[in-house]
Amino acid sequence: MTKCMTILAGLLTLSGAVVLGAGSADAAPQILGLQASLRPTLMQCTTAGCRADLSAFCLEQHRPDPGLGTVYHPAPNAPIALIVTAKSGTVSRLDGTKYLHFIDDRGFVSITATIPASALAGLAVASIAIEVGKDASLLPEEKPGDQNPQLADELALATGANRQKAEVYFDKSGKDADAIRLTNAMLNNLAPHSRNKTDTDGSVLRKTLAQYDGAAVDPAGLDLAEQIHKDCVTKTDVTHHVDSMRDCLEGSHDVLVTHTNVDFWESLGGS
Repeated sequence: MTKCMTILAGLLTLSGAVVLGAGSADAAPQILGLQASLRPTLMQCTTAGCRADLSAFCLEQHRPDPGLGTVYHPAPNAPIALIVTAKSGTVSRLDGTKYLHFIDDRGFVSITATIPASALAGLAVASIAIEVGKDASLLPEEKPGDQNPQLADELALATGANRQKAEVYFDKSGKDADAIRLTNAMLNNLAPHSRNKTDTDGSVLRKTLAQYDGAAVDPAGLDLAEQIHKDCVTKTDVTHHVDSMRDCLEGSHDVLVTHTNVDFWESLGGS
């Protein structure tokens, strides 16, 4: 197995996955792909700004996993849009790469996208959602003195041929891809650090399914997402194997992304 397949130690209780080394700390981390949207991801907004979790995956098998807090920037021409709904009801579509900040959340499997409160000052915004188009990639922020920086040919391969190959596994509708989407949507429908009764009463699943009503979701992916939710309710409320619904859904999402990433790399002749 390779550095790209590193999984957080906390996932062991959920999947039995093997934790591997994250590679050299002085080398630039992996370029990541962002999963394309079937439905825009609604951001949660407070006086501190707005945030949302986006499903991500590894595009560079030989590079080390990003550490928690690694800053990323959109690759050139990354198709990332903001759907902004004003309190008046007017809907605007903006270039998300100009407003969003991206930071690693849980290894290569998830990225937190944020908008600072200062960017919203004076705007009468009712809601903001993120729409990711196919072949979107994120580049790690360059660091002075990097002993092993990303080279032009690496950037071209990762954001070009490799990212296009990944469409089949992450961008297009399918069992695993859609289960990833729906599980991530459930996470975005939970309040951060929430341990409310409503987390496990089915309302999070119902809200997610309503958001994806009419979307071209693979029925097998829908079934898998519903099973993930069901299992997490049991682990949270019955067996108490996890502390919260969020912990369980994050673990299930991250394991599924990792397994799908393995399939992607095997298709490229990786290991």
